[in-house]
Amino acid sequence: MISRNIKKLVKFAESEVIKENFSPILNEDSRKISIEEKFELIHKYNDIPLKYEKITTTSTAYFEEIMEKYFISSEGSEINESLITVEIRGRVTADKASPIFYMEF
Repeated sequence: MISRNIKKLVKFAESEVIKENFSPILNEDSRKISIEEKFELIHKYNDIPLKYEKITTTSTAYFEEIMEKYFISSEGSEINESLITVEIRGRVTADKASPIFYMEF
């Protein structure tokens, strides 16, 4: 490790103790939306490309991740961060005669 080659002791600067909780301000909280509504939304998005005759297959996926991050220091700081990530992905495959054969969104 690098510390074996350093003759002078490295010391971090002292900092003030912070005790904080952080949660993002959300326009809408995905945890309050039922699984049935989420399923309906995915079907709605999946049906859009199927309206075109050259589309042969589609797939749509919904991902939701809820995380709690904690930072605790030996100096007494305690920071908690709540994170919510929502992602909708799709894949569309068209007939080979189509200018765009395969696309992800």
